[in-house]
Amino acid sequence: MMHSTLVDELDEGFSPMDGLVAIDQMFSELPLLHAGLAPKRIRKRTARKLRVYRGCFDWYNSLDFSYVQIGTTLHVLELWYDKNPNLSQADVVLGTGQTEGYEPFDNQPSDS
Repeated sequence: MMHSTLVDELDEGFSPMDGLVAIDQMFSELPLLHAGLAPKRIRKRTARKLRVYRGCFDWYNSLDFSYVQIGTTLHVLELWYDKNPNLSQADVVLGTGQTEGYEPFDNQPSDS
């Protein structure tokens, strides 16, 4: 889940194709990378403390984002620019090409 203004920020902050790739990685690759941390059973009550995760893009690691997990749904909270990124602080790096089951948006055949 991501608020529409954050989707717009990704879309408008990059070239048209890069914006689409960034949005696709956020919605498609992030849940696959995070699947190992997903609860086996949905709890009736959410935990009192939510862990805030941090991620970035491999191809533009200066753009960081934060997200939380509620049940099996990831909620992107914030995007920000980090002039001196520290990848050791990132829980997730999108776009490394190592996510099992993820088919990158730019590799999908066109309908033409």
